[in-house]
Amino acid sequence: MTSLSVDAQIENPDDQESRFAIAKLTVDRKSHYSWLSESQLAQIGIEAEGKVVEFREADGSIIRRRLGMVIVRVHDKFAVDEVVFAEADDTCRLGQGTLDRLNLVIDPGGKHLVPSGPKPLSMTSC
Repeated sequence: MTSLSVDAQIENPDDQESRFAIAKLTVDRKSHYSWLSESQLAQIGIEAEGKVVEFREADGSIIRRRLGMVIVRVHDKFAVDEVVFAEADDTCRLGQGTLDRLNLVIDPGGKHLVPSGPKPLSMTSC
């Protein structure tokens, strides 16, 4: 399957006028989190929440990255999301968790994102 990329906009949830656009952000269904440039996040006032997550690289080594909260917009959808602060050598990507929150899936042809339809209703009480 060829790689899929989308245009996205990232906003500061506390100041939605503070934002940046990303052209051709790679969609990575194998990554739970979206990874966004630490320097771009800092420019719009996004700070790490103090949470650090460990990731295992292909060679088996462990890296640690900080997380922060943003608003992610793709097409006409938006979601508040917890994202990884990608360092200079990291690849920025739109992860599966973000796709789930945006209620988007990759179309069967793998060429673009489409709405995933209604979410199932849980039958448990509050």
